[in-house]
Amino acid sequence: MPRKKRGPGEGSIYKRKDGLWAVELFLGFGPDGKKKKVTAYAKTHAEAKQKLLDLLKDRQTGVLVSPPERQTVAEFLRQWLRDVVAGSVRPRTLENYEYVIRHVVDEIGNVPITKLTPQHLQRLYRKKQDQGLTRMVVLIHAVMHKALAQAVKWGIVPRNAADAVERPKVQKREIRPLSKDELVRFLAAAQDDPLYALYVLAATCGLRMGELLGLKWEEVDFANGLLTVRRQLQWIKGEPVFAPPKSAKSRRTIPLTSAALAALRRHKEQQAEQR
Repeated sequence: MPRKKRGPGEGSIYKRKDGLWAVELFLGFGPDGKKKKVTAYAKTHAEAKQKLLDLLKDRQTGVLVSPPERQTVAEFLRQWLRDVVAGSVRPRTLENYEYVIRHVVDEIGNVPITKLTPQHLQRLYRKKQDQGLTRMVVLIHAVMHKALAQAVKWGIVPRNAADAVERPKVQKREIRPLSKDELVRFLAAAQDDPLYALYVLAATCGLRMGELLGLKWEEVDFANGLLTVRRQLQWIKGEPVFAPPKSAKSRRTIPLTSAALAALRRHKEQQAEQR
């Protein structure tokens, strides 16, 4: 479809052969004398018109200083982390995102985001699989799919390259819990261990490790035999940090068994003796 004629600097809208609508806006000339423009994509003409209006507004306010087509994968992912992810997840989750993205940036960070193809991702996945990092490939796929979905919403790329890539399936390892007899024998053997109370709580309360390590004496109600979970211990950038539980349901009060109460009383007495 021919491009609609507009005035100088007003941008253009046209339909591509694949059915998508493209929006182009001239930004001026760079230091090298070459034209600078920004391109966005939309599924409908109405959406394209709105994106053009948004681009014109951004140009007027000075937001558009670096055309997205020149933005690398590394630059886009840093922007996405800063502007989208950082304000919506916990610090520990953000750190996990950053760790996964480092694997991406090390391999394809210099690729222009508008030139990223499924083949780039497929080769990255294969390389990580060959290194025995199948679980990491699953994480990379999840993060890249989410990041590229945002790139599509922003009109930076027309399609999500991760949609066309097959992620490997991870074989789940079967976890065999201790039998009742095995647990009894383990606790009997660990009675003199400094962490005995921790083992008893882990066996009888169903707490996550972070919740166990985040417990304080003020959360133990000896009189009523109750334990309240209010925080968890996390490691963020190598430092231990107390954080709220993962969800509102994770904030809970749990009845303690007689064995757990006895182990906690003994542990508290031992702490007092060591001070």
